[in-house]
Amino acid sequence: MKKLLGALFIIGGLAVGYSGMQAFDKSTNSAEILGVEITANDQGGQMTGIIQIVLAITLFAGGVYLVSKKSSG
Repeated sequence: MKKLLGALFIIGGLAVGYSGMQAFDKSTNSAEILGVEITANDQGGQMTGIIQIVLAITLFAGGVYLVSKKSSG
C-alpha cells in the first residue's frame, strides 16, 4: 500500500512540477520594439509557479521515500 501511495506521490509531483514550470514560463514575456527590448513580469504568476515547484519537489521526495522504505513486518 505504501509503495502505491509513493508511486502516486511521484507521479503527482511530476505533474505539479510540469504545471509549475509552465506557469512560471508564462508569467514572463518580452518584446523588441524599435530595437529596444521590453520585458513584462507577472509577479503573482511567478510566485504561483515557484510554490507549485516547491510542492512538486516535496511530493516527489515523499514518494521516493515511501517507495524506497523497507516494509516493516
